Amino acid sequence: MQEAGFDPRESRRKANYITYFKQSEAIEEFLTAVGAPVAAMELMNAKVEKDLRGSVNRRVNCDAANLDKAVEAAQKQIEAICRLEERGMLAELPDKLKEAVDLRVAHPELTLAQLAELCDPPVTKPAFSNRLRKLMALAEQ
Repeated sequence: MQEAGFDPRESRRKANYITYFKQSEAIEEFLTAVGAPVAAMELMNAKVEKDLRGSVNRRVNCDAANLDKAVEAAQKQIEAICRLEERGMLAELPDKLKEAVDLRVAHPELTLAQLAELCDPPVTKPAFSNRLRKLMALAEQ
């Protein structure tokens, strides 16, 4: 195998000797060299499928985590708005903050970017986030 350009590793397990490759590319090259291109292709396909599955799982997990964070943040914002309402402070708020209150309460499922687009006139996501932060700070006082 070494004369053919392959550098396998060797190990001994109990009374058996094992020759193996650590890298899948080396296995693919070896299978092709020994006349098993179909097996090499199956190995390549399995590797691509595994990578694709892993990528999809990472994206799904990331999206789920982001959704959980957004729901938790919206819930805290609505709780802060309720505290302000209990204290009778909503009527005293500036118009921009009242608009943020109305939009968050009317659309608890929307993201900050979506709520920012609903403002009249539309604002940026950071601007809307800042309004909600001000409301949260007022509720904390």
